[in-house]
Amino acid sequence: MQTIYVAHPFSNDKAGNMKKIEVIMKWLVRNEPDTCFVSPLHNFSYDKNAKEADILPKCLELLSRCGEIWIFGDYKSSSGCRAELAYAKYLSMPIVFKDESKIF
Repeated sequence: MQTIYVAHPFSNDKAGNMKKIEVIMKWLVRNEPDTCFVSPLHNFSYDKNAKEADILPKCLELLSRCGEIWIFGDYKSSSGCRAELAYAKYLSMPIVFKDESKIF
């Protein structure tokens, strides 16, 4: 089973982006049932006081254990997504940019 890391902006609109990623993850799981999707927003958003600098290394560790990254949303405006993209490139990992407007 393939494991795919799902990147999406978060900090510029935490509540709105969590709603978006909820819809995206439900859609992915329903439409790709034989794939294991990993959502760092779900995995690390439990700590409301955490700083990105504390969470990002954990996200990158999680990313390194996946076979591919799919990037949703306005990743260019997100320092976290840009770091994840750079790390995926460093790892020579397949990178897929997804249009979330096809889901909503």
